[in-house]
Amino acid sequence: MIDVEENFIEVTALGEDLAMNVIKMWMKTACRDLNNYQWRLVANAISKCSLPIFVKLVFAEICRWRSYTRPQETHLANTVMDSIMLLFERVEKQHGRILVFHALAYITASKSGLSESELEDLISLDDKVLDDVYQYHLPPTRRIPPLLWTRIRNDLPNYLSEREADGVNVMNWYHRQFRDTAKERYFKNMNMAIYFHSMIADYYLGIWGGGVPKPFKFTEIQRHRFGLADKEGSADRKVPIQPLVFSSKDGLSKRYNLRKFGELPFHFVRSRRFKDLFEHVLFNYDWLHAKLSSCPLQAVLADFEDASSNTDDKEAKRELMLVSDALRLGGAILAIYPNMLAPQLVGRLLPEIGGNPNIKMLLRACDRSGPKDCALIPVNHCLHTPGGPLKYSLEGHQFAVFAFCLTSDMRYMVSISTHFITFDLSTSDLTRDVNPGIEGIMQQLVLSPDNKWAAAYSNNNQTVLLNMLSSEFVVINSPFEESHGPVSGLYLLNQNLFITCKLRWAQFDMRGNLVDTFEVPGENKDWEILTMEFFNPADYNVVFWSGSINDMRLRLDSCRGGHYSNCQLLFSAMVMNKARTRAYGCANEENFEVSVFDFIEDEVTGDICWTLVESLPRFENDDKEMLLQLRLDQHDRMLLGTAGKGFVIWDFGSKDKDAAEECRLREGALYLALPHGVRNITTRIMQSNSIMVSSKLDYAVAGVRKNLYVWCLQSGQLAKVLDAHFGRIIQLEPLTIGNWNNLVTSSIDRSVKVWNINNIFEKVHVIDRHELQIDDISLSEVDMAVTVTRSCVGVWETRSGRLLSKLADSPLGAIVTHAEITPDGRYIISSETGKFLVWNRVSEQVVFRDDQPGIQQITLMDYGYKVLTVSVPNINQRDILAAAAGGSSDEANRLTAITTMRSVPEGAILFRFEFPIRMITGMPFRQSVITADNAYIVVVTVDKSNKDCLGVYSATNGAFVSKVLLKGCSIKEVISLVPMPHKANQVAVISSEKGSVMDIKTKKHVRSIAKWGGSITRDGKCGLYAPTRGGLEMLELRKGTTVKTFIPKVAEGVFSVICIFTENDEYVAYYHSGRKTIRVFRTADTEMIANYRLQAELTAIKSSKDGRAIVLGTVDGCMSVLAIVDPKKEEMNEYLNDLPSRDENWKAKLAKMKARVGFKAAIRVATISSRYAKTSKGGEDGEEELLTEITEDIVVPVAD
Repeated sequence: MIDVEENFIEVTALGEDLAMNVIKMWMKTACRDLNNYQWRLVANAISKCSLPIFVKLVFAEICRWRSYTRPQETHLANTVMDSIMLLFERVEKQHGRILVFHALAYITASKSGLSESELEDLISLDDKVLDDVYQYHLPPTRRIPPLLWTRIRNDLPNYLSEREADGVNVMNWYHRQFRDTAKERYFKNMNMAIYFHSMIADYYLGIWGGGVPKPFKFTEIQRHRFGLADKEGSADRKVPIQPLVFSSKDGLSKRYNLRKFGELPFHFVRSRRFKDLFEHVLFNYDWLHAKLSSCPLQAVLADFEDASSNTDDKEAKRELMLVSDALRLGGAILAIYPNMLAPQLVGRLLPEIGGNPNIKMLLRACDRSGPKDCALIPVNHCLHTPGGPLKYSLEGHQFAVFAFCLTSDMRYMVSISTHFITFDLSTSDLTRDVNPGIEGIMQQLVLSPDNKWAAAYSNNNQTVLLNMLSSEFVVINSPFEESHGPVSGLYLLNQNLFITCKLRWAQFDMRGNLVDTFEVPGENKDWEILTMEFFNPADYNVVFWSGSINDMRLRLDSCRGGHYSNCQLLFSAMVMNKARTRAYGCANEENFEVSVFDFIEDEVTGDICWTLVESLPRFENDDKEMLLQLRLDQHDRMLLGTAGKGFVIWDFGSKDKDAAEECRLREGALYLALPHGVRNITTRIMQSNSIMVSSKLDYAVAGVRKNLYVWCLQSGQLAKVLDAHFGRIIQLEPLTIGNWNNLVTSSIDRSVKVWNINNIFEKVHVIDRHELQIDDISLSEVDMAVTVTRSCVGVWETRSGRLLSKLADSPLGAIVTHAEITPDGRYIISSETGKFLVWNRVSEQVVFRDDQPGIQQITLMDYGYKVLTVSVPNINQRDILAAAAGGSSDEANRLTAITTMRSVPEGAILFRFEFPIRMITGMPFRQSVITADNAYIVVVTVDKSNKDCLGVYSATNGAFVSKVLLKGCSIKEVISLVPMPHKANQVAVISSEKGSVMDIKTKKHVRSIAKWGGSITRDGKCGLYAPTRGGLEMLELRKGTTVKTFIPKVAEGVFSVICIFTENDEYVAYYHSGRKTIRVFRTADTEMIANYRLQAELTAIKSSKDGRAIVLGTVDGCMSVLAIVDPKKEEMNEYLNDLPSRDENWKAKLAKMKARVGFKAAIRVATISSRYAKTSKGGEDGEEELLTEITEDIVVPVAD
C-alpha cells in the first residue's frame, strides 16, 4: 500500500439511530430479543459511543443476556476500552485468571502473532501457569492440556483473527483497540512486559527445545499433597528446537526458520537483553547469513535500527551503525550473493577490530564460520569502510552509467547503460531491470512529469519508450530521413513523446505510434536543435547551436499558441527556471557575464518575447574563463556555474523577500577555485562537471575527474577532496529532501554512488591503491609483491596489504610495462620508458640502469640471480616498415626480438641473441619459456615461409640449438608456450583449439590435447579447459580426456575468463568477467568452496607461493589478498588468527617497530658516513661494497 493520505478513509461513528437499527437487525437475525429495561441500557450505552467496534461488542454482550437475568448482572460499558476490559474480566473468571492473563499477554507481546502450537509451547514453558493448573495432581508430562486454550479461544469469537506471517498461520488481535487494551491490562507493570518478551525470546532461542529438561520448583501444596521431599525438579516440555535452518535427513533440502528471524530480535530488544541480542543475533555471523539468505536486506537492517533506537549505550550504537552501514555498502552484492557476507564484513570492518568488542566477535565468527559459505576471506582491509561519506554503492550495470534521473519525489532513481535499471534510494534495492535488447549504448534519459514513462535514445538512432509501471517498452526507429540527421534529443509529456534531429521533431503517442512530424519554422541556416522543451504539442522552447563544439553561439526561441518570440542570441551556456519564465545566459561575446531574461507574454495580442532584465555580478576572470555550464538548484535559489578552473555560485536568497537579504551567502558571485592542474572540461555544449549545494547551505560539492571536491561556502576555501570513483564521474545530482542531505554520482566505472554530506568529514580508513589499474603482479617468497601500473611500480606487503612505495625512475611521464621481484624480495627488475632498471627494494634506489627499448618480457632465473628479458625495439614502427616494404603485411609483421640474459643486481649482460618473430594483430606478444631443468630457452620464431615455429637456445650461453617446425601438430598460430614440468625436453604449444606437446630434442610432435588452454599442474599430469562461452573441465594430459568437470557446459555468455591452479595444485581459481566472480574449486573432489564477487573488474591474478592465498589486481588500482580458507583444513583458521589485521594492537606495534628501525637505521647511516670518508679513496669497488652493506643492514619493518 502506498502511504498517501488520499488512500485512507476514516471510519466515523454510526450515530445513535443507525447503531440501534443495526443492533435490532442483528438481534432479529439471531432470533433474540430484550426486555424494555435491557433495551434502555443498550440505548444509554449507544448514546455515549456509536463506533462500529463498540456496537459489535455491545451486541456480543447482550446476546448472553436472558429475560430473567438480574439487573445487577446486565452491565454495559461506555467506551470501547472499558467494553474490552469487561470481556477480558469475564473470560478470566471463567477459565482462570493466570492462564488467560499469560495466554493473552503472549499474543499481545508477539511482533506478528503466534500460531496455536507456539502459544501452547510458550504456556507449557511458563511455570507460573503450570503451577496454577496442576495444583492438585502431578502430570506425567509437564505440559499444558491443549483443550484449555481451545476453550478460551471459543469465548473470544472473531476477536482473534488468523493471518499469515513468516509462512505460518498465526493468531493476532483483529483490531488495534484489543491490542491497546491488552497492553493496558497486562503490561501496566513494566516488569511483566519484560517477563513475557523474555519468555518468548527464550522459546525462539531454543534453550529448552529438543528434549532439554527445564527445571521448576514444586509448590507447597504439591509437596504437602504428594509428600515430595525435593523442592525442585526438571521436565522435558516437549517443545521443538529452533535452528536457523531446518534441513532434511539427507541434507539436500532446507527451509529457513523465518519465525525465529522475525520474532527473536524484537523480543530481545524489548526484554532489554542486549548482550544476548548482540551475541546471538546482530553480531552473530550464522544468524546474519541465514537471514540474508532468506529475507531482504532491509529486514536485516531493520533489526539494527530497532536495537539502536532502543539502547542508550553510545559505544553499542556506534558498533551497530558500523555493521549496518557495512551491510548497506555491500547491499548490491549481498542481495545476489548472500554467501559473500563474511568477505564483505571482513573487508570493510577489519580496521574497527580494536576497541569494538562486538565487531571483534563478529569478525572472529566470520573467519571461523564464513569459509563454509565462501572460502575466500580477505587477508586485510580491502573495501570501503562504513561510517564515512559513502552511503550506498548501487551496482547492476554491465557498462558505464551514461545518465540517470531522479523521480519527482526523490525516492527512486532511473539509470541507463544498455539496460534501464531503477533503484530505490531509501533502501538501495534494485527494484527494476529492463533490457530493451537494442544494439548500442543509450545516451539521453528523460522521465515524464508523472514519472510513469521513461525514454532514452541510443547511438544507433533507436529510441526506447518504457512504461515504468508495467516494464513494457516500445523500440522506435528514427522517424527522420538520413539527410535530416541523427536523433539528437528527447522530451516526454504525460501523453506524448517528442524526438528531435537537426531541424525537425516528431510527435509520438505512448504506444509508439507516430502522430506527426514538424520542421522548425523560419530561417535557420547554420543552426541545429540542441534541446527542446514542450508544455504541450503546440507550446515549446527550443535552444539552437551551430553544430560545432568550438562555436559558442546559442539561440533561444519560444512558441506559444502559434506566436513566436524574438531570437535571443546567447553564448556558451544558459539555463531556465522551473516555470520557464526566466532565463540566465551569457549575452556578451567579449566576456562571460551572466544576464537575466524574463519571458513576457501580452495577454491581449498573445505576442511573446524574451526581455533583458539585469546582469548578475561578474565573477573573477570572467573575461578569460569561459562558462561551460549553468544550472539552478531545485528551489531556483542558486545559480551554479561551471567555469574552466572552478565553479561560480550566485545566491538570490530565499523566496521570502524580507529574509532574502539576511540569509543570502554573499552579495556578489562566489568563485570556488579548483586546485592547480585540475580543470573542468566539456564533451557537449552546455554540459560539463556539476556542483551542488548542501541542504544547510554550508558546503558545495563538485565532481571532477574521479574525485569529489568539497568547499566551505562561508570561507570559499577547498575543505576536502574525496576519492570517489575509479573512473571519470559522468553525472552529479543533489538528493536533498526532508532529512536527506545527500548527492548521487555516476561514473564510467559502471557504478552509481550515494554520498551523505553530513558525514563528509568523518574519519575513514583509506585503502592503499594506485591511481591507475594494475596490469600485472609479481610475488616473492617473503610476503612482498610488486604491481605494475602504467605510471609506476608498486611495492606491497601482502600480509598487511600496505602499499609501501611507488617506484618510478621518471616521476613525470613514466611508462612502466613490466616488473618482477626476486624471490628473496631484495631487488625489483622493471622496464620503464625504454629502460631496463634494477631497483634495490629496501633503499628504493635504482642500482642499475640501461637503455633497452621495447621490452616485452621479464623472467627471473636461478632464484633471482639472473634475469631474462625479451625486447622488440621496432615493435611500434610496423607501419613505417610496411611502407618501406611496399605495403606487404608479412614484412610489416615480421620483426626481430632480442633476448638478453643479465646478472642481478649488477645488470651485466651474460649473453644475448636475436631471433625473428611474427606479430599477429589482436594477439599479445608470445613469451619465451625456460625448460623445467633450466637448460634451454624456447621461443616462438618463424621459419622460411614466415610460419610459426619453435627456436631452442642454450640457457647457459645463449647458443642456438635447434629449430622445431610445427608441421606434425597442424598449428598455424601459436598463442603461448608452456614448459612441461615433469619432462625437461618437452614444451607444449598452445593454440586456440588445442595444445600440442613437442619434444625439443627429437624435434617431434609427441601428442595433441584437444581443448587444453595451457594451465598445468606441477606434476604435468593435468590441465584445464575453460571456453569463453562457459564451462570448466580438468583434462588428463596424457590421454587428453576429461577426468573432472568443475562447471558444466552452460551458456553464460561469451566473456573473457581466467583460470589457474594454485601453486600447490589443491585448488582451481576461475574468473568470469561477465559475472565478475572468482569461483574456487577443490581439485580433489571438484567441490566449489567459494564464489567471490569482486568490487571491480579483475586485471591480474596470482597464487601465493605456498598456495594458501590468491592475490588480485583490479581496474580500480587495488591489490587484494584473499586467503583460501578451506573448511576441511583447520590449520587455515590459525593462519587467519596470526595475520596482522586480526591483531587489534597491530597498528601500535607497527608504529613502535617503525620508530625502532628508524632509530637503528639512523645510527647505522651515521656510522657508515664516518667510515665513508676513509673508504672513498678505495675507488669504485669500495663504493659498491659500501652500498651493498648499507642495503643489507637497513630493513623495512614487515609485520609478523
